[in-house]
Amino acid sequence: MTNGHRNFESPEHAAMEFGVDGSTAKKWWAGSHAPSGFAVGYAYEHYGMQAANTLKVSA
Repeated sequence: MTNGHRNFESPEHAAMEFGVDGSTAKKWWAGSHAPSGFAVGYAYEHYGMQAANTLKVSA
């Protein structure tokens, strides 16, 4: 979630926004796991351009 660092203050902030537990958000934050399913849809819905750029780079 490298570009997520620009949108969120911390992994905990991202966890609260996406409704996931802190350990999941920390893995996204560290780049060891990528969001999938509902989180990707949520990102496109609420952060369209940033999600498109981030997910395109990650693919």
